[in-house]
Amino acid sequence: MSKAKYISLIILSTLLYIAWLVGLYFSLGLFTHSAELNLPIYAASLFCAVGAWLIDKKINAQDSFKHKPSVPIGFCVFLSLFSLMLVYVLPYIIF
Repeated sequence: MSKAKYISLIILSTLLYIAWLVGLYFSLGLFTHSAELNLPIYAASLFCAVGAWLIDKKINAQDSFKHKPSVPIGFCVFLSLFSLMLVYVLPYIIF
């Protein structure tokens, strides 16, 4: 793998993780303070996380570079599902 392709894959992976986080917060209504769930954007943000994870697996398969980026997909899925649970459960919790 050439260095230019390696750098472009790292940039694409980082942008997909950023899209995942922004999509997650937007789909849960945290940017708009409306607390309305938008499931199509939520599903798209999960696809961004899976895409970034697949790119990271491809990068990690190469032996020629020292830097091996990785964000565990379990963390992404846990954070997504935990955030979804909080949006649904918090209105019913009485403080």
